[in-house]
Amino acid sequence: GELRAFHNTCRHRGSQLCQESEGRLKARLITCPYHAWSYSLRGELVRVPSKSLPDGFDKADHPLYRVALSVWRGFVFVNLAEDAAGSAQSSFDPASGNLGNWPLETLVSGHVLRKVMNCNW
Repeated sequence: GELRAFHNTCRHRGSQLCQESEGRLKARLITCPYHAWSYSLRGELVRVPSKSLPDGFDKADHPLYRVALSVWRGFVFVNLAEDAAGSAQSSFDPASGNLGNWPLETLVSGHVLRKVMNCNW
């Protein structure tokens, strides 16, 4: 499959869609807990239960907001901008060239540390 990243908010009222910070989705749809708008894993709005939609409402006009995603040697980087300038790799310190000698794709996690940082990749 293809990796995709979206803002975790419903296009209807901005409700948080996924409550968990990690794991697998339990269904093939992402459903808003507020009014049950449902999105495909491609971010397309596929179901709107409300019958009182305005004339001319088109589900195709209301997909989830995409964010930029970049994969580098098994690491996934997300930038909250939809069209980020450059890639994650292009923003690395030049010293990251030394990482070419390490088999990063074959390493496994021994410990997880989470840190929120004010950066764009």
